[in-house]
Amino acid sequence: LAAELAALTSTAAAIAAADSDGNDISTDAVRRAIIELATALPVYRTYINSSDIDSGNINSSDGNSSDINSGGSNSSDIDSSDINSSGINSSGISEIDRRLINDAVASARRALGADVAAVEFIGNLLMLRVRHAPNRDLALRFVTRFQQTSGPLMAKAIEDTLFYRFNQLIALNEVGGAPDQFGASVSAFHSAMHERRRFQPDGLSATSTHDTKRGEDARARLYVLSEIPQTWEQAVLRWSQMNAPHRVHLADGPAPEPDVEWLFYQALAGVWPADLLPQDEDAFFSLQERMCVYMEKALREAKLRTNWFSINQDYEQAVRSFVVAVLTPGRNKRFIEDFAGTCAPIWLTGAINSLAQLAIKIAAPGVPDFYQGSELWNFSLVDPDNRSAVDFAYLERLLGSLTGQEPESLLDQWKSGLPKLAFTIAGLRARHERRALFAEGQYLELASSGEHAGSLVAFAREHDDDFAIVVAPRLVRGLTQGLDRPLIPAERWGDTAIAIPNSLQKHAMRDAMTGARYTGGTSLPAAQILARFPVALLVKAAL
Repeated sequence: LAAELAALTSTAAAIAAADSDGNDISTDAVRRAIIELATALPVYRTYINSSDIDSGNINSSDGNSSDINSGGSNSSDIDSSDINSSGINSSGISEIDRRLINDAVASARRALGADVAAVEFIGNLLMLRVRHAPNRDLALRFVTRFQQTSGPLMAKAIEDTLFYRFNQLIALNEVGGAPDQFGASVSAFHSAMHERRRFQPDGLSATSTHDTKRGEDARARLYVLSEIPQTWEQAVLRWSQMNAPHRVHLADGPAPEPDVEWLFYQALAGVWPADLLPQDEDAFFSLQERMCVYMEKALREAKLRTNWFSINQDYEQAVRSFVVAVLTPGRNKRFIEDFAGTCAPIWLTGAINSLAQLAIKIAAPGVPDFYQGSELWNFSLVDPDNRSAVDFAYLERLLGSLTGQEPESLLDQWKSGLPKLAFTIAGLRARHERRALFAEGQYLELASSGEHAGSLVAFAREHDDDFAIVVAPRLVRGLTQGLDRPLIPAERWGDTAIAIPNSLQKHAMRDAMTGARYTGGTSLPAAQILARFPVALLVKAAL
């Protein structure tokens, strides 16, 4: 982003030269301050624009505009009276943006040390707090350009570089994600949903897009690895030994190296077709090609031993040969059987995760988005894999086949994706019939109790005299041992139950998926409401 950096530096330097707070700051110091602040900003961008400017009613003609000082700052310290009548007032800037910029300034100050003045000046400029700015347009031009640049910088530096280097659990390496935030509590989830309802009730709830690193159901599978880290570690060590003959040792190291091989097995577990048979040579050839394209992109994005501008042909060919050899049944039957056997329980548990994710997306605050083809399992990889053509004729045939099928029958065919398709239909029908409820309804967190209370998340939406309840499993690998379909037997839930709020206890409920009805009460046993389908969307039953 050299051109963007040059433009930002030129604009900021012009503002500094005309300002008494910045006329002794060098252009090089301005440039380095911009780099450090952009690096330190932990989000795509701030949202500051012309509506945040107010040059009227300024009380002081010679106050100090610097809210950011060497001793650190707090967003509450900002006072519009500190700006003279020729400056720009930042009183309209949100608390979130102020805090983000102040924190970035503190981080950049530590990184640059001696260039504190430059960092403080650019930090103030980002909040439109500059005395004697030549004009508003120049200051706004800088802030606008910076905000347009910080997003692409985040995408290229974090998502398209770091996310291909830090491969601990690649399900977390998603667009907008933070792989260093490993897991979250149910209470944190509820807090996030309350915030979403308050600030983004119409925000898009997307689980797959044209730009996600992998499909929603591939991620749902890989979440299971967080429950069985030792099992996965042992499996990867075993597979690495099996596939050692396919590894090449180049002058700069093995190809693939251990970290890349760790990435490969995770990606393969996420993308492996649920119904893949060892004798299906065409399917394995397709899988080989998809994985080869993915690994090539992953290696180039990581920019460690090859990249898009300086391709290391020997290294890339060695990794490609490794992928092909590993996924050739005739040459590597032992690994393929071991891999499929080890991952089968992961894939089944992942299907439950997928349905839980779907139920939450449909009923939680926000507007659910369904990426083309994701009505069935979406095990895609990053582009171009996630932009493949959708077989709509096949989807239409499956849609027709749902007529008259009971939930148990759908779960027997779970590898086809039919349970996901059926629940999508049931959930969207419920939303259509209760538009006000899902658009405006309150969000109520529901507590769970009993033996496996930690394996459920539940919430209700309530509006006027209508309501809906979602009950979704989480962290259930231990409850799926030995199963051949994604439905946890009632007896395994034991006394686990969901508490029902007082306002809903007098009403009868109907399961939008199974049609089962429940009378009101203080709690709902998991063994009862999850007896026929892995997740539940309960709605107020008609009299």
